[in-house]
Amino acid sequence: MALTASGLARRLARWGVQAAIVGLAACGGGGGDSGTPADSPSSTTSGSPLPSGTGPMGGGTGETPVAMSAAFQVNTSAAGAQLSPALAALSDGGFVIAWHRDDPQGNGIFARRFAADGSPTGDEIRIDEPVTGRVVETAKVVGLDGGGYVVTWRSHSPDFDQWAVAIRHVRADGSLSAVREDVVTFFHTYDLVSLAGGGYGRLLQGSPNPDNSGVVLVLDRFGADDTFIDTQLVDSGQVLQTSAFGTVLADGRRLVSWARSDVAQGGGVGLFFQFMSAGGTLDPVTHPGGEVSGTFNASAYQSAALRDGSFVIVGTDLLAGTSNQAALVQRFGADGTLIGSRIRVDDEADVAALGTPCTFADQGGVHPCPFPMQTNATVAGTADGGFVVAWDTQDRQRPGNFVYLRTFDAQGNPLGVPARADAANATPESMPEVRGVGQGFVVTWMGQDADQSGIFARDFSGGTLQ
Repeated sequence: MALTASGLARRLARWGVQAAIVGLAACGGGGGDSGTPADSPSSTTSGSPLPSGTGPMGGGTGETPVAMSAAFQVNTSAAGAQLSPALAALSDGGFVIAWHRDDPQGNGIFARRFAADGSPTGDEIRIDEPVTGRVVETAKVVGLDGGGYVVTWRSHSPDFDQWAVAIRHVRADGSLSAVREDVVTFFHTYDLVSLAGGGYGRLLQGSPNPDNSGVVLVLDRFGADDTFIDTQLVDSGQVLQTSAFGTVLADGRRLVSWARSDVAQGGGVGLFFQFMSAGGTLDPVTHPGGEVSGTFNASAYQSAALRDGSFVIVGTDLLAGTSNQAALVQRFGADGTLIGSRIRVDDEADVAALGTPCTFADQGGVHPCPFPMQTNATVAGTADGGFVVAWDTQDRQRPGNFVYLRTFDAQGNPLGVPARADAANATPESMPEVRGVGQGFVVTWMGQDADQSGIFARDFSGGTLQ
């Protein structure tokens, strides 16, 4: 059953949500954080369980992650461009990677599942059902209690006039639920979070009104049998919500985080979050997570749970007084209090000074690239109590973006220097996603294959840099 604009309006009426025009002219239309039809170029994935065990990941000080495997290609069909990978840990110790394919003969949403030892359990499968005249994009995925996973994605008409967000459950036995499609008139962000008992929630920011007024961020809850339960209001008002993200905390609670901009009303951009029960009942208190620069076109803000009950939020922001952009992470206590100041993930040198040429063009002409230009930061908790951050950036030795990793201990101290996710690769990489899996972590990214672009991944047995 589709959730129409009028249906969402009726659901939200009981909260007394009033229509309010969002005064960000650049954000009209059906989608992106910067007036484009996307939350960000990085596809986010949430709700993954914490890595199990204590793991072999404490105390490393070296430079190279210990990997269970060499980098491998995820997609089994090379036709077309494979884009925007999303990654989730599964309850059996394995993981799943979802992505979308852009092909002149048609596009689609695909996924491939892997066992706990990193071996594929089969070929890629198609998640969406092809509809003539519809374009599908940007998958997000979450693993569920008891096995299986859920994928959500957006779709639109060729003229970008009609938008919808779809969702589908792949059960533990591999069978697929029906596709549920909800019509939206104005949205910038969506994500998934797992709930206790095999249920799941979908975070969706949008407007219930044809004129795009009254923008709200809501949580739709579904049972393990895919039955719709309810819609809860997360945030509303004359603001723009972006980068919605959900994760499972160590004590079983869930965390919902998002970025909010009220620049149009003379305010700024900041991070916010709410706690919710394992079953998905939101706590009414909204916690501030600190100010950010709001470079929404370059990165979503993602959260990750740590083993002691605390959590971190990572994103990429402009460095004060410069056009340079860096990945930064903020630590929070289990009660939501900020711990210290934001941590610079990589004090990257100006690679242009190292002899790497780079220019970019805009309406003002051709300019030298600003460095560092770190984008698409993603984070996961590790089994030693710390966390790992992945991001892409202009390479230090050659033109093009490449994916880097860096691990941190529970206090936010870096364990060694940043390292390439796949040092053997010489072709550009982008849009990484990292998640804790078993006693280690997995990172996936978009790279070049024999056709256009492909989806790649690497399974790390430990988070130490040694």
